[in-house]
Amino acid sequence: MPWIRGLVCLLLLGLPGFAAADEIVWSAARPLDWNDFRGRVPGGTDAENVAATAASLGWTYEYEFERSASGCRYHVTAIRATAIFHSESSWVKPGHETAAVLEHEQGHFDLTQVSRLMFEAQTRALVGMSGTCAGRNANRTSKRIAAEITARIEPIYEQIWQSHLALQERYDRDTRHGIATDTQRNWNRSIAAGLRGQGWEQLQP
Repeated sequence: MPWIRGLVCLLLLGLPGFAAADEIVWSAARPLDWNDFRGRVPGGTDAENVAATAASLGWTYEYEFERSASGCRYHVTAIRATAIFHSESSWVKPGHETAAVLEHEQGHFDLTQVSRLMFEAQTRALVGMSGTCAGRNANRTSKRIAAEITARIEPIYEQIWQSHLALQERYDRDTRHGIATDTQRNWNRSIAAGLRGQGWEQLQP
């Protein structure tokens, strides 16, 4: 019997790699601009908080399985993640569309990309993972395989995402939402290193 391929998408928001009209997939060649912030400003925000970036981290994996006379086996062939910016949930207060504020908001999105790189680094060892499978019905077999693979990946994702949320909070607290310019410059350097896959330990909350 030929290999049967499967693709499973598990997401916080949106489809990774398949952005909706209000979503932007992170790219070094495509920085944010103020036209991307189309959300409504919520009431009761702090005076220092003049803009907000809504971003999520989605992930997928692919696998294949084969039945033969010796049994059924599956193999994980890929694990991928995507950092996504959500325009309709991101906002800026009128009159605060400055380069400095945009730089700070880009930092939030860049930190999501850093977390994506961390996730992919920590799940790389699972690519090539194999196991046995059972069942004569292909759909039921696929569901069992998906549940087993998901159970291996989800704890890694949850740890990365919780660290990511704490990191985003520390970024705002340290920089006072970008007002503390010297601290903002320090964070810019750390984030740039993180995007190169360097100095991740310095970015841990």
